Amino acid sequence: MKPFVPQLQSTFVKGLQENARTVRNRSAVALGKLMKINTRVDPLLKELLKGLGSEDNAVRASVFLAIMNVLQN
Repeated sequence: MKPFVPQLQSTFVKGLQENARTVRNRSAVALGKLMKINTRVDPLLKELLKGLGSEDNAVRASVFLAIMNVLQN
């Protein structure tokens, strides 16, 4: 599964911007699970920090949840 981590990571980051809350939350949890496989956290965190600048509070909350999951794993 390791060769697919970059593609999955970008898909889950895009999922954080979705309208459906379930999709955003599952994307945030999935990003955390991917960190068990991928050791390069810095590029992902930089990308997620950009998402905190979103004007949509729901998206910002999902990005924050994703950051917490990534750091925990």
